[in-house]
Amino acid sequence: MAGGLPVIAVGAGAIPENVEDGITGTLVPRENPDALADAIIKAIKDPERLETLACKARDVVRQKFSWDRAADQMTKLYQALRNQ
Repeated sequence: MAGGLPVIAVGAGAIPENVEDGITGTLVPRENPDALADAIIKAIKDPERLETLACKARDVVRQKFSWDRAADQMTKLYQALRNQ
């Protein structure tokens, strides 16, 4: 996602926390190779949609995982620990 590439992933585990189906990528059910194949074919047939998903995904990654955000979260953690 950070590299600006489209994402097709299984919608299980922690993946849905970072890949929003139809917004930042495409999620498919686990253990469903037909759904995965369909998602890949759909992606190949619609490069404009792929570009839109990839751009949005890159933006989300930059917001969620920026150094500024990491520093803010670390500061909040230290403050919470200090206040205990």
